[in-house]
Amino acid sequence: MLGKLPQSVSGSYIFVVSPKGHLLYHPDTKRIGEDVSQNEIIQRVMRGENGEKRVVNTQQVDMLAGYYPVREAGWGIISQTPAESIIQASRQVIKKLFYLYCHF
Repeated sequence: MLGKLPQSVSGSYIFVVSPKGHLLYHPDTKRIGEDVSQNEIIQRVMRGENGEKRVVNTQQVDMLAGYYPVREAGWGIISQTPAESIIQASRQVIKKLFYLYCHF
């Protein structure tokens, strides 16, 4: 099911970890099985926490991450989006609002 998720143009992606912090699903299939348990977000989700945090991923990309534990399965689901794509989108909204406000 997860393998059918569309690839995001923005660089966003979802991955799933096991209770011991190994990748169960990742868009880069070569990484499946990799131990990522030392990652701060992975540690949080392994403790059953959920939330969001700005992080730098393993490719040194500034990301906004959301994480949620699936308690029934013991898995963690993590979604990451490049911070720059969110900042760019916010700038566009601000520019449009400024333009609309200034032309009334």
